[in-house]
Amino acid sequence: MARWVWTCLLFTACSGRSCEPAPRDPAVLILGTTQEPDTIDPAFTQSASGLEIMRLLFRDLTELDADWRLVPSLAAELPRVETSSAGPRVNWRLRPGLLWSDGHPLSAQDLEFGWRLELRPELPTLSHPVAMKVRELRATSPTELTVVWQGPYADFRAPRVHAILPAHAYPPIPSAGVFRGFGKTQVVGSGPFRLQSWSPGRQLTVEANPHWAGQKPGLDRIQFRFYTSEDALEAGLLAGEIDGTVTGSGLSLERAEALKARLLPERIVEWSGSGAWLHLELRLDDPWLAQRGVREAIDRAIDRSVLIQLVYGGHGVPAAGLFPPRHPAHRPRAPTPLDLEGAKARVMAATPSDTPLRLQFGAGNPGAERAATYVAAQLQKIGLPVELEPLPSKVLIERMEARSQAGLVLYNWRSRPDWDGRSLLHSQGRQNAMGLRSAAVDQALDAAAETMDPVLWAEKVAQAEFAALAELPVIPLAFREEVTIRPRRLTGFQPTGAGPTTWNAEAWRLDASVGP
Repeated sequence: MARWVWTCLLFTACSGRSCEPAPRDPAVLILGTTQEPDTIDPAFTQSASGLEIMRLLFRDLTELDADWRLVPSLAAELPRVETSSAGPRVNWRLRPGLLWSDGHPLSAQDLEFGWRLELRPELPTLSHPVAMKVRELRATSPTELTVVWQGPYADFRAPRVHAILPAHAYPPIPSAGVFRGFGKTQVVGSGPFRLQSWSPGRQLTVEANPHWAGQKPGLDRIQFRFYTSEDALEAGLLAGEIDGTVTGSGLSLERAEALKARLLPERIVEWSGSGAWLHLELRLDDPWLAQRGVREAIDRAIDRSVLIQLVYGGHGVPAAGLFPPRHPAHRPRAPTPLDLEGAKARVMAATPSDTPLRLQFGAGNPGAERAATYVAAQLQKIGLPVELEPLPSKVLIERMEARSQAGLVLYNWRSRPDWDGRSLLHSQGRQNAMGLRSAAVDQALDAAAETMDPVLWAEKVAQAEFAALAELPVIPLAFREEVTIRPRRLTGFQPTGAGPTTWNAEAWRLDASVGP
C-alpha cells in the first residue's frame, strides 16, 4: 500500500511547520480530482471525472434522481410509446424557453443534429450502436421530436439515449484524425453552468449560465482542480486548497475514512450506495471450474462481510446478485453464507486438475490486492490451489475481450439502473468472457430487449439474473459505496452513487448559517 505523504502542494504557501492555503474567492466551490478528462463533450465523455463536469454543462431529456427514479430534465414530461407500421414511435416535447449557453434557442433540431452525428461510423461516439437502432428521428416543431425505433428498445427514455448538441455552434468535423467534439477553449452547453476557463493539467472553472431556463444556480462558480496523485489530492484537502470531492475523484475509501476526523468539523465525508459491483468471473471451460461442485465451493468459501471490511473498511453491502438494491430488477435474496466444511466436501468430491487455479486482478489497486489475497487464502483452506496474477487493468480487460483470461478474474463493474446484464450474461454478449450458454438466460434477456414497458423489462431482467445465478458463472461479492466530501455549509448536495454527483448542482447553496 502506498504510504501517505503529508505535504502541501499546488496552490499553497507554507511556512515553518504549518501550511496555510493561498487566499481564494469564497464564492467559488473548489473540488479536487486526480482524473482530468480529455473531453467534456456529451457525445464522447465516458470517464467519471468527465461526466461530473459534463453534467454541469449539458443536460439530457431525462435524469436519474437521488432515488434512481427517471425524471424529466430538458423534456417537459416522460413520453409514452405508440405503435406504428414503421416501428415503436416516441413523441418528445421539450420544456419551453430552453436556451444554449450562448443565448441561442435550443430546439428539437439540435437532437436531430446530434443523432446524425452519432450515426457516423468514423466517429468514436458512445451511443453509435443506439443511434443505429433508430429508424427515424425528426423534429416536427421547435419543441417537438418524433423518434421511430427499428424495433422495441427498453432504454428509449434513459439519460443520454439521444445526443443534444448545438447545431449552430458545434465545431467542424475534420476529414482526418481523431475528433472528440468540443475542445478545451469554447463549449456551448445546455446545462445550468457554462465553461469559463480550462487550464490543462491545473484547473477547470464553470460559472452560472445566465441563459439556463431551470432553477437558478445557487453558486456563482465551481472549480475543479486536477492533482497528479491521491497523495497530492489528500494534501490539498488537508491544506484547505479544495472544499471537497465528488464521485470518481480518485480518493480511495480507506483514505477517506482516515481523513474523516481530520476534516471535521468544517467538512462532511459521506458514503452512498452505488452500483459498483465486486465479483468473481469464472471461465466455465477451466478444468476446475467446469465442475459445478467447485463453483459452489467457491461461493460458500467467502465471507462477504469480512471481505467488505478488508477491502472497503466496511463501506459496502454483501451482494447476492448482479443488481444493487435500488436497481429496478433487484430482487431481495440472502447472500450465500460462509460454509467452509460444505465447500471442502465439494472440492474433495471433484475431479482434481494438474493445473492450479489462476486468479487475475487489477495491479496497482490496494483494494483489489487485498480482496484477491483474501479469496485465495479462503480457497486454499478448502483444498483449491490458487495462484495470484496481478495485471495492469488495460491488459486484464484486453485478455477478457480476447477470451484469454485466467479461470478466475476478480472484477469491479459499475452498473447503472438501466443496465440489463445482457453484455455479461447473454450467449452473444460482448463481455461474456465466462462462456455462459443458457437458453433460459438468453430468452429472458431477449424478451427484456423486445419490450418498452419498464415494469415488464425489470421482471424479465430479474428472470435472466435468476437463471444465470443458477449456473454460477459469476460469484457476487459486494456492492461498494462511493465517497464524497463537501463543506458542511454546502446544502442541496445529493450524491446518488449511480451517476455524476453534479446531477442537481443548480440546487447547491453555500449557507453561511450552517456549520461552525
